[in-house]
Amino acid sequence: ISSNMFGIYLFDHSNENIINKNVVSQNRWYFSISQKNDYNKIVGNIVKHNKANAIYVVANSSHNVIANNIVNSNTGDLGAGIVLGFNSNNTVVNNTVSSNGLYGILLYQSNNNKKLRKTTLLQTTEYSYYYIMKA
Repeated sequence: ISSNMFGIYLFDHSNENIINKNVVSQNRWYFSISQKNDYNKIVGNIVKHNKANAIYVVANSSHNVIANNIVNSNTGDLGAGIVLGFNSNNTVVNNTVSSNGLYGILLYQSNNNKKLRKTTLLQTTEYSYYYIMKA
């Protein structure tokens, strides 16, 4: 999946999807799950060379699993490998995150996420892991 505005985008109550074994590259925006998307699995994908965040899970999305993905060389405004924002109860496990822009993994205003289990973070420009507490 390449050279599009979005790589993969689940929006507004897209629940219980399995997104598996895709190569997502050279897209303008990200591999995104937003607006109350629950119980999705992002597993075994290669997400590389996108112009924004690679895997972006935001806006009250919960109980999603991000596992066994290779996430590298994503740049752009934030250029984060994996972003969890304004959500809870997601699992990030067994991913390899390398050479992304500012952040390897960025968590903001999120809680009860099972974060960074068996995840490898390599060569991120500014921060390998960054957490902004809930306001």
